[in-house]
Formats: sequence, C-alpha cells, structure tokens
Amino acid sequence: MQAFLPEFTRQDADDSVKCGAEAVFHAAIHNFLYTNNSAAILAGLYKSIFFVLRNEYYLETGEFIHGKKELLNK
Repeated sequence: MQAFLPEFTRQDADDSVKCGAEAVFHAAIHNFLYTNNSAAILAGLYKSIFFVLRNEYYLETGEFIHGKKELLNK
C-alpha cells in the first residue's frame, strides 16, 4: 500500500495539528452553544484530540506514536 501513498512529511503533521485543533475547538464551541447531548459529543472530541496530540508529539520529537497508551507513557 505504501507504494501508492505519498510519504508522510512534517508539513503533513503540521497541517494535521492545525486543522484538527481548529475542528475540535469549533465542535466544542458548537456543542456548548447548541447541543443538549454533551457527553456523546465530548467522547468524539476526545478521540479526535488524540490524533492532534499524536502529530504534535511527532513534530516535537520526530517519533511517531501508534497508540494512546504509548502516548500517555511519554
């Protein structure tokens, strides 16, 4: 599969962090203002923020983390 996909670059990680953080922020504000089912929305946001934090960690260290437990141990 790697033969068909371009290599993941630092710019890709940077773009992912910026876009992901903006999306989480927007969803959190929208949830606060307009939604009554906050628990379900927040559960989804926790999952989304993992991907943001994983790419931020990659930008800071150059090490790619594959799972949540691995990131928590850092």
